[in-house]
Amino acid sequence: MAALKPLKPALSVETLIPVPGTEPYSKFPGRFQQFRFAVRNNGLLPLWLRPNDIPIPDESWHSNAAEGDPAYVGIYDWDDDNYTKLAPGNVRVYDLVIHAEFKQFHLSVDVRDWRGRDANKYFGLHDTGPHKSGEPCDAHEAPRNDFTNGNHIGGAR
Repeated sequence: MAALKPLKPALSVETLIPVPGTEPYSKFPGRFQQFRFAVRNNGLLPLWLRPNDIPIPDESWHSNAAEGDPAYVGIYDWDDDNYTKLAPGNVRVYDLVIHAEFKQFHLSVDVRDWRGRDANKYFGLHDTGPHKSGEPCDAHEAPRNDFTNGNHIGGAR
């Protein structure tokens, strides 16, 4: 029966805090904001997520900051074969990079389970500032968008 059920990943935000910029983004003062995002597997089984080997940039081409639109940060692997295991109870930390002109950003993570099923976990709309480094960011409930039903931020893959 388990093989027939859709994947509903039990992930939660452990932390989401602003941090000082890292290379190469630190070479452009005032152009980017960087956040440390830790996600916890609250489920009973392992999940597979993108590795955290590089900072994750926003997808700002989807939005217009001048009109107050939020940025989008989607943590997924374009190659589709580079997901790494996250054991139950464990945390994975990502560095997120947002263009400085955005006041808010949507955050989502693609997840895979032991059956090979994929899902997109949406973590809401978050403020970018003003925050002090290390101070938690506020989350807001966002309207349901095309990426909350399992599609990727740019549309379905």
